Amino acid sequence: PACPWGPLLLALVLLGLWWGRRLILDPPSRAKPEFTFGVITDVQYADLSDGFSVLGFRRFYRRGIPKVQCAVQAWRREPGMRFAVHLGDIVDAHNGNRSEEALSEILRAFGAFEPPVFHLVGNHDLSCL
Repeated sequence: PACPWGPLLLALVLLGLWWGRRLILDPPSRAKPEFTFGVITDVQYADLSDGFSVLGFRRFYRRGIPKVQCAVQAWRREPGMRFAVHLGDIVDAHNGNRSEEALSEILRAFGAFEPPVFHLVGNHDLSCL
């Protein structure tokens, strides 16, 4: 049997395409933002060789510092950048008894950014700090 929602879904898709095309061809005016801020999340730094998570996902533990350094460089180039937010999981639980050292290392990378960086706590942070 035919899907009873078919015509409605088709109409919604066509409406979305029309609206999206309109936004691309006639974008709203771009007012200057009052301020900008940076966002980064899930750095999960550990001074360990690459490995796998408990779920089998590939993990690149030492890439946390270069990723933060790259983000800081991008934030410094952005005019009017007022602050940055790290949304949690700054270190990885695989640090074991080196978690506080790993935290100090990654915070040094964030320290290269002059405006404040606010850090939220993630589940990895709770499990090892």
